[in-house]
Amino acid sequence: MIVYGNRLFPGDFLEVPPLVKRWSMLPLWLRLSAIAVGCGAALLAVEEWAQGQRPQLPGWGGPQGTAGLMVSHPTRLWGMSPGTKPNAEGSETAINALGFRGAEPEMPKPSGRSRIVSLGDSAFFGFGVNDGETFDAHLVRSLQAEGIDVDSMNAGVAGYSIAQHRVAMDEEIWDLEPDLLVLCNVWSDNTWDTFKDEDLLVSARFAQRNPLTRSAALKLFAAWWAGVFGGNDGRIIVWSGAEGWPEGKVRRVPLDRWIQLHHEVLLGAAERGISVVFLKPTNSFLLDPESSGAPPAWIPYFEAMDALAAHHEIPVVDVTEAYLAAIENGAAITDLLWDKMHPTAQGHAVLGDALKHALLVREWPLGSMVPTTGSLPNLGVQDIPNPEWTDDAGAGSPQISLFELTEQEKSAMMRARKSLEAQGPPILPDAQSTETARGPSVRTAPQSSTWSVAISLEEGQAPYTVRLVDEEGRTVGSARVKKAQSFRLKVRQDVRTVRVEVTDSMGRTKTQQASPSADAVTLRLGG
Repeated sequence: MIVYGNRLFPGDFLEVPPLVKRWSMLPLWLRLSAIAVGCGAALLAVEEWAQGQRPQLPGWGGPQGTAGLMVSHPTRLWGMSPGTKPNAEGSETAINALGFRGAEPEMPKPSGRSRIVSLGDSAFFGFGVNDGETFDAHLVRSLQAEGIDVDSMNAGVAGYSIAQHRVAMDEEIWDLEPDLLVLCNVWSDNTWDTFKDEDLLVSARFAQRNPLTRSAALKLFAAWWAGVFGGNDGRIIVWSGAEGWPEGKVRRVPLDRWIQLHHEVLLGAAERGISVVFLKPTNSFLLDPESSGAPPAWIPYFEAMDALAAHHEIPVVDVTEAYLAAIENGAAITDLLWDKMHPTAQGHAVLGDALKHALLVREWPLGSMVPTTGSLPNLGVQDIPNPEWTDDAGAGSPQISLFELTEQEKSAMMRARKSLEAQGPPILPDAQSTETARGPSVRTAPQSSTWSVAISLEEGQAPYTVRLVDEEGRTVGSARVKKAQSFRLKVRQDVRTVRVEVTDSMGRTKTQQASPSADAVTLRLGG
């Protein structure tokens, strides 16, 4: 055997290369230094490549300070800073030290006082109205006129989902000692957007807790690790600017997680003896019987809200019903909504009155609306198919404020948005002509992204509730009709057969099948 330094080589079988001989004769400190330099150079090369990918973890990059209503929040992505802020439509809002709207509530809560805390997005925060015009402010004044000692905290935040409010519950809201929670998280949650909210929250928290995430390579590694080992309650995501803004769309809060997160809040309320009521929001589409367009994406979330309320034995206040009653009494849709979904001061007043009625029927605060407890069964609610398309391309999403986009990327996003709006959703191969299907694989511009069912309602007692149900039992279209009439409901192109169900105010129900080749139905409910 031949000995070189501390290493043994069988001389009869192996001739040691000269470089290995020289390396083995070098002092140990010099060899270790060379290895360290080599590894460092490799790491620097990897880091330089990673920086070229422009990986980013989410962090609010929108307007900051007194000039903007929204600011960065360390655990909820964005929030509101204290001060008086502009609030659209010439209105203003005062944000308190907790980051919520209005005056900060007395703490500890005065003896004998009941406290209402409401959650929700911009529609229930009161975007476009002054502090004294929001539904909760109107509700408090109305209840005080009934002799009830009550105050409120509007914890709604523009763009917030239940995932963000679930964090806020543990950080701030349970400590406010509410006696009633008003839950109004739907519009932001059901949106088809680029990332899931729970992924963004986990990613932002990871960035806050790990200063080493300044390394581009570490960001990419963390994203890979989370993709392999991440759980259902959020995984680390990293957007790489070099790849452009993602085109695929997901629910900000997928339906199963929306159900689970609300269930957790309801159990938390039950443990603390807090009453709860759901608010089911409305918009101009729901209020206008002549509305047209793609079938609503929010239908499964409305169904899940009803199912959760039934399971936990708490009430649901349907804002659409309250607004339709106001319309029957002479109000116009534009009197109630100043755009497609944000209530006016009058709209907030109608909402506050509807909520007051629901509370007094339950004799609140003496009467209990505390959720029942127990495990959550399968509610039997299914989401609609992913459209794999959007008319937004991300340009209108609050998520783009969580990443640093160049002006060129923003311009490209706006161009993509206009292109998608003009193109419409892609038509499926089975809906194309036979000639096209047999020819070359070339896609042509779709002639229509939907088909429609012509529905005639006869007899029965108005109002009528109409649902379109696909072969998998999912509601893919709905309407509330004030009188017997003929109208059309849109159906997604990828849904080929629907069951049309109509129920009148007496509970009588009729059903009939419809398809693109047999798209006219007449439903007679009797005298």
